Amino acid sequence: MSKKIFSVHQPNFIPWLGYFDKINNSDVFIILDDVLIPRGTSVANRNKILSNNGIIELTFPISHPKGNNRLTSYKDILFVDEKSKQKIFKTIQSTYLKAPFYKKVITLLEEVFNEDSFCKMNITYIRKVCELLNINTEIILMSDLKTDGQKNELIVGLGKLINGDVYLSGTGAKSYNDEAFFNANGIELVYQNYKPENYIQFNSTESIAYLSSLDYLFNKGFNSPF
Repeated sequence: MSKKIFSVHQPNFIPWLGYFDKINNSDVFIILDDVLIPRGTSVANRNKILSNNGIIELTFPISHPKGNNRLTSYKDILFVDEKSKQKIFKTIQSTYLKAPFYKKVITLLEEVFNEDSFCKMNITYIRKVCELLNINTEIILMSDLKTDGQKNELIVGLGKLINGDVYLSGTGAKSYNDEAFFNANGIELVYQNYKPENYIQFNSTESIAYLSSLDYLFNKGFNSPF
């Protein structure tokens, strides 16, 4: 019997291709919609796109419900307002207006930006991109699994709930992953090995990596890079 590989990640804003590579190499992917969103600057609501004049860092305006001391789970975070949301959308529109696959991708984004919460918007984007890139991994929301704990305990708990055997982690978590703890709970710890793909970008003479997956989609369409 083959081992069940699982991975987890927060529902970040228009994530990079490495995010989807992790999903593609998993049997089950758990979206951590019920963990606290980081306070201050983070990748939770930020990403980069490429314009004719260089890299643009998009920061999606979000707000916390009143009275919770800014301790908010992803699923409960709020939009600042509709005007701010549409400003981000229009920036993406104008940046990629002449991209080869503009019409297809902007149609996808119209649906995504129509969602009524930050978390739903990100989850819709993640699910839709997986579908369009033919990534057939099972995607589950943490909020549907009803578990708790932090870091290693949380991941092991989630793994046990879905009968996972192998946890596929990003390399950025090496500093706090406790391999002995995973092994003691019958879960093998392995690390993602992803190298960004070089591809032709319509508005650049050189390939610039580590951008939002949107940049790949506008330039390459829904041809899977995996």
